[in-house]
Amino acid sequence: RTCLTAAMYYEAHGEGEKGMEAVGHVVLNRLHERPEGTTICDVIYEKRQFGWTRRVSRKKVAIGKTHGWKSAAKVADRLIAGYSEDATQGATAFYSVFEFRDGPPEWVENDEKTVQIGNHVFIAP
Repeated sequence: RTCLTAAMYYEAHGEGEKGMEAVGHVVLNRLHERPEGTTICDVIYEKRQFGWTRRVSRKKVAIGKTHGWKSAAKVADRLIAGYSEDATQGATAFYSVFEFRDGPPEWVENDEKTVQIGNHVFIAP
């Protein structure tokens, strides 16, 4: 729960619950593609998947008390319990339109844009 909360918080706390929920679905969609026994934390801390993980180590994720953190934790609980429909339509990746103002990153090549939620464009293979 803490890893999922952290991923949603660090990636999308400025996007509200809908944006955080979409990021959470990407993590869970990736989890379903991994071998049995893979954890949410394993998915999040795979090398070069989420930029914030280079600054915040797996062992040093600080549980926050801000409104944004509490909101992310509430969304994480909902996702883990299966009470959330995947608005990303099965996306396994996303990028920020602020970071890639001139168009999608190269790694998007053959993948399909499913939806844009806030500042994030979601991508499905």
